Amino acid sequence: MAAVHITDNFDALKDIFSKRVDSTDSKLRKILVQVGHCSKSVGAEEIFQFFDEHANESDLVSIAGCDGACFNAP
Repeated sequence: MAAVHITDNFDALKDIFSKRVDSTDSKLRKILVQVGHCSKSVGAEEIFQFFDEHANESDLVSIAGCDGACFNAP
């Protein structure tokens, strides 16, 4: 199995988010990014920053606390 790098996941999220933001759907979106000690090591802060900078004014972008799934981080 080939290793997946965090930037691959980030690029995929960026593409999905960009398409949704560019769509005509103006419904409020709530975007939660889990930022804890372990997720910081795999780029969670950068992902939050991207969403925060590129979201529509009507979107709510928030940081969520640790979900206890460190074992599943990429």
